[in-house]
Amino acid sequence: MRQITRVAMACMMVMLFACHSTAKSQKGAKARAKAAKQVKNPKPALKHVFHATHAGTWYPGDKKALQTMLHGFFDKAAPRADAQGRLVALIEPHAGYVYSGQTAAFGYKLLKQRGKNVHVVVVMGPSHTVAFHGVAVPDWDGFKTPLGTVPVATKIVARLKKQAPFRVFDAAFAREHSVEMQIPLLQFALGKFKLVPLVVGGLDRNMIQQAAKALRPLLDRPDVLFVVSSDFTHYGPRYGYTPFTDQRAQHLKALADQALNAIEHLDLKGFIQHRSTTGDTICGFFPITILLAMLPHDTRVVPLHFDTSGRITNDYTNSVSYFSIAFFKKQSTGGGMIEQKKFLNKNEEIGLLRLSRQTLRNLLAGKALPDPKDPKFGLADSKEVFKKYGVFVTLNEHKRLRGCIGNIFPVWPLAEGVVRNTVNAAKHDPRFRPVLPSEEPDITIEISVLTVPREVPSYKDVKIGRDGVVISKGGHRAVYLPQVAPEQGWNIEQTLDHLCIKAGLPMSAWREPGMQFMTFQAQVFSEED
Repeated sequence: MRQITRVAMACMMVMLFACHSTAKSQKGAKARAKAAKQVKNPKPALKHVFHATHAGTWYPGDKKALQTMLHGFFDKAAPRADAQGRLVALIEPHAGYVYSGQTAAFGYKLLKQRGKNVHVVVVMGPSHTVAFHGVAVPDWDGFKTPLGTVPVATKIVARLKKQAPFRVFDAAFAREHSVEMQIPLLQFALGKFKLVPLVVGGLDRNMIQQAAKALRPLLDRPDVLFVVSSDFTHYGPRYGYTPFTDQRAQHLKALADQALNAIEHLDLKGFIQHRSTTGDTICGFFPITILLAMLPHDTRVVPLHFDTSGRITNDYTNSVSYFSIAFFKKQSTGGGMIEQKKFLNKNEEIGLLRLSRQTLRNLLAGKALPDPKDPKFGLADSKEVFKKYGVFVTLNEHKRLRGCIGNIFPVWPLAEGVVRNTVNAAKHDPRFRPVLPSEEPDITIEISVLTVPREVPSYKDVKIGRDGVVISKGGHRAVYLPQVAPEQGWNIEQTLDHLCIKAGLPMSAWREPGMQFMTFQAQVFSEED
């Protein structure tokens, strides 16, 4: 809890001074009838509404002034073009809007464009004013800001408060800004929605997993969005955190990137270790841990914007860092890999994976590469693994690509190709630095054994989820394995756009005359199967 109290005043430096201290009549018979019906069957009034406590200080208290400010932020925000899939969560800052509002708008503008199906928002913010353990839920049913009153999703709250570590604790909300600062932005982006406000206190690892388990079913609902409210590093004597005194802007960005790396890899253990080793004063640390524990491993993470109050004020004596980060659930393109060629039996798959793993270990230890006919691999009597095949070896580290090299056409016997391409993926993929020995335990291996590519008349002959694709034009060539498009949630047009970029061609070059297309199929297997 000392971590919370140490940054309890974290956002106080960004406090703003107060900016600014009738329904139309129904016309016609149908309108009158509708109005009469509404009088007979009125919606139940909210019984207990919580009133925003930071309007007029941390953001404008006047509706028009607030809307004007938010319009300005949204107009300047440009969402990432690669933000694909269903938006399931955002990490957003919660300082005074003149400091963090522009960064927050990158995520909320994306929500405005993508959120037509979002009707419930779960906002998880840290406690800055009250030290407690667990997660606080409210006993009120509405939250009022200058933009209107947002109803609470009381049925969800009722279910949560019956489970550990959730409990009703109104004192956590009384003066807390972390949840409040998100609500006007949500109102501006979505209009109408229901709110599940949660203030997160101190948690041990068991509590993190309990909270994640209770909230995880909501991830599967397309009408639910999670917002984690968090500023990042709080630097300077005001916050008792001065691990460096020179090149502050560069050091703050490096510290933010370390935290982001763990978040991008959905690495809960790594994120906890980051704070433990650096002391990084991330006030929303506990809400972020719940999010990381909840999300499925194939969630796509897209950083949208980063800034610091030090840059905004041109004074890094005390500075707070802000991130806007989006999380997407990958969309299926018809069930993923819908068809695979089968060349190998299960024992041959296992043997080739063992061969690749031993190759990687020997390579990193400086030892001789293994012999595929060594009895421990169980491949010596297999005819198929000594036939020539195209083969790719893919290395993933914490679910992220770490290297992928292969040969499209059959050049070597399959077992030899596995050894060669394991070495190439680990040491010679130009997109990555060579794999280090310390990384080996965290790497998983995937092998793709290919049919011989065949030219097809048109991109219309490519079947996503079945075919790998090779495009070539004017000396430019690029390839995607069959599993790439389903893993990324791409349709055929998106796949070909990305292939053209990979080949060094204009994105739409595949639509132009002269482009050649080849397809192939693959048997794909990995250590995670």
